[in-house]
Amino acid sequence: MEIEVNEPQALIKFRSLFIYLRKIGDDIIIVVDQNSISFRALNSTRSALPKIIFRDSFFRIFKYITDEENIVLQIPASSLILTYKNVTSPLSFTLKVDEGSLQTLRVIFRDKYSIFHKWEFSSCSTTLLNAVFDLDDTVAQVKCRFDVFEGISEAFKKINSIFLNINKKDKIESINFMTSDKKFKETNGGLNSTLTIHKSERCETILADNINEIQISFSLQDFITGIKISKLFSQYFTMHILGPGQPIILKASSTNIVSFEMPLATTADHDLEEIINSNYPQKIENSYDHQLLDSDSSVSQVSAWHLTIPSCLTENSQNISDDTNKIDDMKTEYDANRKFEWMNAMNSQNTQVFENSPQFPRRRNHKGIGEIIQASQPASDNEINSDY
Repeated sequence: MEIEVNEPQALIKFRSLFIYLRKIGDDIIIVVDQNSISFRALNSTRSALPKIIFRDSFFRIFKYITDEENIVLQIPASSLILTYKNVTSPLSFTLKVDEGSLQTLRVIFRDKYSIFHKWEFSSCSTTLLNAVFDLDDTVAQVKCRFDVFEGISEAFKKINSIFLNINKKDKIESINFMTSDKKFKETNGGLNSTLTIHKSERCETILADNINEIQISFSLQDFITGIKISKLFSQYFTMHILGPGQPIILKASSTNIVSFEMPLATTADHDLEEIINSNYPQKIENSYDHQLLDSDSSVSQVSAWHLTIPSCLTENSQNISDDTNKIDDMKTEYDANRKFEWMNAMNSQNTQVFENSPQFPRRRNHKGIGEIIQASQPASDNEINSDY
């Protein structure tokens, strides 16, 4: 087997692909057959399995000479990434497997000085895994341009799992990414951030006729990695939602030459409370609505962070005697102490919101005791230039 690519953009895409797959799993599984080569990775919990297939027409050279149905190799992702780091201005990238040694991968780079850089990697013992799903069971489909999600990693910084809610009853069709379950938010309060993306030419949603609302939860970091991979090959990607407890399928393709598919496990209803508790061990109320921006907009449209009086203040206030029969000087001292305690509690609340809120928006200011912490505009330079 021998494949070679020499297009500069293709060389960059392969390097980025190896880096993104490394975020999913430690090893990259390479599968070669008569007409294609695929790269995939599996995370430790077996909840994400991205697979990228390159057809033979993508390569300058594609040779498959063996009686085997396919060749399966498992190579550490860090090793493949390292090969790129040791080459200056590569002009071609070649993968070879000799007929007599099907478990050894040879990687060859040719740089601008016509120097060849060669590595050999022995394959780990591997089992080829495939996710089992039926797209005919899709109950909701979301098609978005990848730039819709710019800044999502900053908006939900340090969040492990995210909730996706789609409601057909909304007057303005939209999809909502939330840090806690909608029902849990309504009954328990607590800190909650919501990213709302309204229907437009950059994002469309389709719900089955018998479905009015659907909500699922999945790993945020794996989802972001899937977006980054799809961005390498297409402007749009599609999410096929099968329902809670069933995988969500991310798909993208480029003129039938490259195709991307990533099943991502979702959480069943009985696991939602555990996810919420892992995201936010403390309950602080907050919400913001990031609407879809026009392509020429550089202003961060983020609402204020609203403060509510913490429960600890109410509890402490109950411990303060409210005996109106006290003489005037004692009442004056009592009122002063109560005001001082209230101010301390609000300052503590402000500090707690700052410590637990995500880093997006990047600049916020105190508006006053008992009021709000206001998002600043326009967006910071880092926010504008950030991919995600």
